[in-house]
Amino acid sequence: MKATVFVTLLLFSYAINAQDIVFEKTWIKAVPSSLKMSAMFGILKNKTDKDIKLISVSGDLAKNIEIHNHIKTNGVMKMRKIPFLLVPANSQVELKPMHEHIMFIGLNKKLEMGKSHEFVMNFEGGKTLKITAEVKKMDDAHKGHHH
Repeated sequence: MKATVFVTLLLFSYAINAQDIVFEKTWIKAVPSSLKMSAMFGILKNKTDKDIKLISVSGDLAKNIEIHNHIKTNGVMKMRKIPFLLVPANSQVELKPMHEHIMFIGLNKKLEMGKSHEFVMNFEGGKTLKITAEVKKMDDAHKGHHH
């Protein structure tokens, strides 16, 4: 009896935690079909009281999907792959151009305006989040945003 209750609570706990991580305002940067790279942006929210680490993103849009950021080296901004993205407890990280973002290298498909693509975000500890992102022009994605 105790084992059944424990397993039930464990499953219930996992479902609740999965809803405590959300990726909002997602979009993929539209690029000419001659380019084989693009990026995904949005706001990753952690509604839990523990830090979370995004360790990878999977999907069939590109041969490689990596987590990237930009750093300034000798006065020049450089993009680099990072092993994970830390989202602090009860906080959020905005993935945006020239900052943290999800990079698509070796696109397998043409990015068509308005078309959505599905991905799975993989977090440390085995948690996953299914997301959908729409292809947009950079200008369209920023309409209504004030920086």
